[in-house]
Amino acid sequence: MKKNIELIRNTIIIFLGKASTQLISLLLLPIYTRYLNTSEYGTVDLIITYVTLLVPVVALQLEMAVFRFLIDSRDDEDEQEVIISSVATMLFFLIIIFVFIYLIGTSFFDYKYKYKYITIFNIVFMLMYSVSLQICRGVGKNIKYSIASSISGLTNVVFSIVFVIFLRFGGLGVLISSCIGNLFATIYIIVSLNTLKHIKIKKFSKEKSKELLAYSIPLIPDSVSWWIVNASDRTIISLILNVAENGIYAVANKFSSIYTGVFNVFSLSWNESLSVHINDEDAEQYINNVYGYVFRFFFSISMLIVCAMPIIGGIFITNDYNEAYLHIPILMFAAFINVLSTYISAIYFAKKKTKQIAKTSLIGALINIIINISLIKEIGLFAASISTLLSYLILFIYRYIDTKRYFKIDIFRRDKIVSIIYGIIVVWIYYLDNMILNYLNFIILLLFILIVNKNDIKKLILFIHKRVKLG
Repeated sequence: MKKNIELIRNTIIIFLGKASTQLISLLLLPIYTRYLNTSEYGTVDLIITYVTLLVPVVALQLEMAVFRFLIDSRDDEDEQEVIISSVATMLFFLIIIFVFIYLIGTSFFDYKYKYKYITIFNIVFMLMYSVSLQICRGVGKNIKYSIASSISGLTNVVFSIVFVIFLRFGGLGVLISSCIGNLFATIYIIVSLNTLKHIKIKKFSKEKSKELLAYSIPLIPDSVSWWIVNASDRTIISLILNVAENGIYAVANKFSSIYTGVFNVFSLSWNESLSVHINDEDAEQYINNVYGYVFRFFFSISMLIVCAMPIIGGIFITNDYNEAYLHIPILMFAAFINVLSTYISAIYFAKKKTKQIAKTSLIGALINIIINISLIKEIGLFAASISTLLSYLILFIYRYIDTKRYFKIDIFRRDKIVSIIYGIIVVWIYYLDNMILNYLNFIILLLFILIVNKNDIKKLILFIHKRVKLG
């Protein structure tokens, strides 16, 4: 119970910050679909996807290493300074090298490309923001982490409104807003944690740097492979179809991305909790108990989103993007399977087996790109959504089998199988495109969710009642 309370507390703290970012992302969608045409939104989405790829590659995934190593040194301030100073020094030189290579490389392209410089600023500021966030988590300052996330999200939406609606900067305004949001949040973390005080050149350690790199570098293929799953879809669509089709796919993918983002909030807390308790005697029982909660909760949310889209989707999706509705259920199922796969990967993270994370992710990425290229000329955009679903499914199965050498996770319980079968029925009704059936489908789903989660709801009510009673 103590572990569960710790996990819930950290998740709530992180969620309060991250939820604002995800909510804002959803609220910005009507603005983007109204003020950006499908081609422009498709182009901006592609750039953001590439930025997301480059940040962990440029940083050599040191942001993940600084988090994991700071967890083990929370009671040793001197060791913390060694870790932070070593990471900061390496990142300084990595940024300089990247900027030089980027400017040389882009000099061979059309000098009129208007996103050239804002792209590099986005990469650098997102990198700084990402590392700062992980330092926050590593030293156990989850509240500051949450505040920083809120600052990033709120700043982004304010400047998006200014640049996109009032100044009519279009796609450039989206990228500038993202850049400013990351910069403001980074400044907050540096000031609130007094990070600069902990960065000392004399504390730089070659030995510690080697340890950090030995942990982080194997994570790069994992980062790249996840990008392949996400960005290869966009790239293939843009090259073989067109950027307008990519804009439609980006809108369809927005809802599963927000859903995954919500899980990632929990995943951050889960990685930390499992890393702390991985060697406990009851670790396997702990993993299975939490897996049950994760399965029920995120399955329920994914199906609610699917059922709700025909009813409220018009609020977020304009007529030009109507084709996106066809891909949302497939991408939501894919996102749910990705949730389960990511949950299991925390075992690798806690065991510091980062090479296994890279290996399994590359398998999923290669499957995705092969299926996508093979089918896109035959079935169009469906190739992207179906390839994403199949690659995540195979990755989940592989990780489940591979991690059995550490812990056995019970994924074949009857309630889980029944839930998946019912989920398929929900999606089938969705594609019948009948509004009366859609409302009925939504009501029945709510009842199903209450039945499946009744024990969890009872425990939550009792927990809240007990906490309130204790004052």
